[in-house]
Amino acid sequence: MHIHTMIPPTRLSAHASRGALVAADLFNRAMVSLARFWSSQAVVSARAQLTRAQEATEARRIANTLRGTDRRLADELFAAADRHEREDC
Repeated sequence: MHIHTMIPPTRLSAHASRGALVAADLFNRAMVSLARFWSSQAVVSARAQLTRAQEATEARRIANTLRGTDRRLADELFAAADRHEREDC
């Protein structure tokens, strides 16, 4: 929902009850808050998106830290990073 399409409570009918005006006001405030939240999340996720190569590099970095304690898990992470990177082609 676009923020500019909301109807301000002051434009409601003069015959509307006080409860209807309060409910409309609360609804509009909630919609504005949700719209701001969603738009901020879209910006955050766009900035946070990594390429497949970057994700594979991060998996390999984690695998390197685990190499001394859990060789099997490290090997699995290296293999997963390789598969993940190849899926880009």
